[in-house]
Amino acid sequence: YVALSHCWGGDVHCKTESSNFHQHLEAIQFSEFPKTFQDAITICRLLKVENLWIDSLCIIQDSAEDWAEQAARMSHVYANAFVTISADGAADSSQGGYDAFQHHSWASSLSSPLSNRGWVLQEIVLSPRILRFMAEELTWECSTTSQCECQCLPHTAEFEQFLKACIDDTSFDRCWSSLVDEYTDRQLSYWSDPLPATSGIVQQLAMSQPASLVYYAGLWSKSFPECMLWRTLDRDRDGTKSASDRIKPYHAPTWSWASVTGRI
Repeated sequence: YVALSHCWGGDVHCKTESSNFHQHLEAIQFSEFPKTFQDAITICRLLKVENLWIDSLCIIQDSAEDWAEQAARMSHVYANAFVTISADGAADSSQGGYDAFQHHSWASSLSSPLSNRGWVLQEIVLSPRILRFMAEELTWECSTTSQCECQCLPHTAEFEQFLKACIDDTSFDRCWSSLVDEYTDRQLSYWSDPLPATSGIVQQLAMSQPASLVYYAGLWSKSFPECMLWRTLDRDRDGTKSASDRIKPYHAPTWSWASVTGRI
């Protein structure tokens, strides 16, 4: 199967809810899909892959139970996909993946609408192969190489490479604080997302550690005192002001960085 990584850009009109669940099990007309979904289906057909995983369709969006269950499996979804299609250049699902290239704009993947989503870092880091449809060109990334059409610009984010290395060579301690900083600087759909949005990477990191290691709401047992030494920042990485507040209703213990909004 192929997995799609895309930017919702607000509400997505084509999504699975309790009211249309059984209807979606029967069929969804191609014309009902937004352009990004249509493009992803077209790519799957060209690759001769029959199955496509899209979060807004494969998770019942108004079911907290299904959402929690599927979020826990997210790491397996992207890690086991044949390839992940990353619609980097589209700010929402209506814009499409590859029919509006702006050649020679030389934009970095870090400046794309998709790169600012909190969930996306996990999706990209865990995917073994990524086909990126950026605003200016198509790029390919896998465990052995990164290639682009322009042949001259590095398109793989350094932090993504760093995090992959952390998971691969078990450099655990130097990885976690960087991960928290990176996630809290990105946009999350809801401020209750930080823990679910990092759960896949948490699972991968835990696999390389002793069984005695315990994870507590964003903090790890072996470095618990150090993990509690966090603070909120009044500015984002780009210099804009960043407000912070306690997440309500209760989501995480007050000693966890996941209990507040804003950049950590």
